[in-house]
Amino acid sequence: MDIFENEEADKDTVEENELEEQFPKKYDLMTEIEVSLKKTYINKISGTKTLKYSIILPDNTIEVYEVNDSSLSRVCSMSGHEKTVTETVFNPNDDNILFSTSEDGLVKMWDTRAGGSCVLDYKDEEEKIIRPYECLDVSYNGRVLCTGSQLVEDDAYLVFWDQRAPKPLGGYWNTHTDDVTQVKFHKEKVEILATGSVDGLVNVFNIMEQTEDEALTHTLNAKCAVDKLAWVGGAAVACLTQAHQLQLWSTASARCALHCERQHIAGTMKRSRADDCYLVDTVTSVGGRPVLLAGSYGGEEKTLRALVVAGGRLLPYANFARNRQLVRCCHHDQARDLLVTAGESGIVSVWRGVPDHTGLDDADDLDHISGIDADLRDGDHVDMDASGDSDESGESDDSEDEDGSEDGDSSEDGDGSDDGDGSDDDNKSDDGDKSDDGNKSDDCAKSDDTDKSDNSVNSDDSDKSKVSDKPDDSVTHKKSGPLEHLDTADSNKQETLSKTEVSNKAYDSDKMDSSDESFESSETEGGEVMDDVSGKLTGALARLQARRHRPY
Repeated sequence: MDIFENEEADKDTVEENELEEQFPKKYDLMTEIEVSLKKTYINKISGTKTLKYSIILPDNTIEVYEVNDSSLSRVCSMSGHEKTVTETVFNPNDDNILFSTSEDGLVKMWDTRAGGSCVLDYKDEEEKIIRPYECLDVSYNGRVLCTGSQLVEDDAYLVFWDQRAPKPLGGYWNTHTDDVTQVKFHKEKVEILATGSVDGLVNVFNIMEQTEDEALTHTLNAKCAVDKLAWVGGAAVACLTQAHQLQLWSTASARCALHCERQHIAGTMKRSRADDCYLVDTVTSVGGRPVLLAGSYGGEEKTLRALVVAGGRLLPYANFARNRQLVRCCHHDQARDLLVTAGESGIVSVWRGVPDHTGLDDADDLDHISGIDADLRDGDHVDMDASGDSDESGESDDSEDEDGSEDGDSSEDGDGSDDGDGSDDDNKSDDGDKSDDGNKSDDCAKSDDTDKSDNSVNSDDSDKSKVSDKPDDSVTHKKSGPLEHLDTADSNKQETLSKTEVSNKAYDSDKMDSSDESFESSETEGGEVMDDVSGKLTGALARLQARRHRPY
């Protein structure tokens, strides 16, 4: 007990005037509101482009607020879930429509114009087993929903819904082996989905493919339970782990471009104790850079700071000196540079960014995500280790060669380079101890299964996908499956690639560029595109039922 009493409290490592200089971006506290007279814990927030925000209260009530004339006002309050509400997301195309998930296994649609009434329940009437949902997201066009479930009888489900119909369209259950904690649709492509789980995996799907196995384009091994995911730029995913690590993954090359340990993050925040550092979420700056919001448990739990990724490094960005609580969630309006935070004291705060001339908000030198994709093409992996020093894998390939693995960018295409035991890429993934970041974490518990096995999701299931934190040269991009009719209205633009033709091609950085026609989602008037989507997903459900002889 004396040890803890004598332990030095977390504090700033520089003087206040130095903080002002080292954190150049300024945010003014525009307004804030305490949602209850009692101390109320808020850990989820969702927002719209019209400045509406939903929060979840401990009593499973959902409240919606709106920013008007520099003030926050409550729009409505809604309740109806019987168990813990886990996520709320607005329809991107209609900010009056809000979706929610809960551990009661229901997805609900709410209309804020009707006093917050529930207008539709989404559920599988034929399923006897309740799937407690942990997370939810809606595609950028507002028509496809995806929910992620807790582990139910050894299966963790990703369930797809058409927002117009109460019955599920289809689902995946082979690619995660523990609770699904995050599902995030791409910001511009309805068919691209990233998911994260307690199993330590980040999966990227192209749900236009016909089966779950074909839809899984990349499995990225975070090696720790995934807490938060966010799309950054056109082809990168930011991952926060429950070990308080930041990882930036390129979905173009399936490599970890930046890995920051808790100690390095605390050091960049200018705080003395890494153990008191916590991570909130990753947002995108006005200039398109990844920005990490982080705080400290130490002192009065008021420290809140933002760190920016620039030039492949994590740098001080903003200090929220007027913060009054331990922050648990945030939402950033990139166009207006408005940041909304909420947390354990039940305070919702709105911060307005002040335009700066530091260059950190400029996008001129960005290559999708602040040069990270460029670093990857050069073969560099930037790791901020526990000591705060950086390491670039492009300069340390000798250490990997000792283990018998080669850098992803130098491997032979097609069949790929052999791993240590000589197996080829079609049947292998990189061993955990050979990954770019496998030995970087002291906070993340490493099991033999993670670092010494072949990292397959389930070794006794031939349908399970391989896990790798290097490029998967056997990924296929055949245009078919659940969302293939997205492209029906513009089929002349589509590039037809057979599995044989692309099986030996690496997933280069242009594959997910907005100009890449092979990932282009056609738009038609009157919702015709999504009618085709729903029909195709329903067909996929029938195929999955026939294959597994069970409800999707």
